[in-house]
Amino acid sequence: MSEVTSRRVVLQPSTTEVIFAWFQRVIAGYCLLFGILYWIRLIGIYPGELWRFDLMPVHWQVAAATLAVFFPFAAAGLWMLASWGPVIWFICAITRPTSASVTCAGCGGCMIINTNFIWMLL
Repeated sequence: MSEVTSRRVVLQPSTTEVIFAWFQRVIAGYCLLFGILYWIRLIGIYPGELWRFDLMPVHWQVAAATLAVFFPFAAAGLWMLASWGPVIWFICAITRPTSASVTCAGCGGCMIINTNFIWMLL
């Protein structure tokens, strides 16, 4: 063995980095679940009145179609620990309550939306 290879230091991730990686993977699982739920809405499997895509208001149709694509995309990026994964996840976290706030104006449901926003950021 040469002197250079014997002095080579192997870098190991710190405990914080490992915990953050697993946190991203847990969030990726939730993003995949939300993506599947949005696809269930789009396909029309769920038997709810406003869950059908053709009966949704237009702003929810746009949001549901966008989030049905973005959530699985964010899940893939978070699971792979790619740098763009948290960015797409943040876009999803901002898009969902923003689209819900359109229907909230004056109805008193803003507390639900704020709680939902906090949950998405966690």
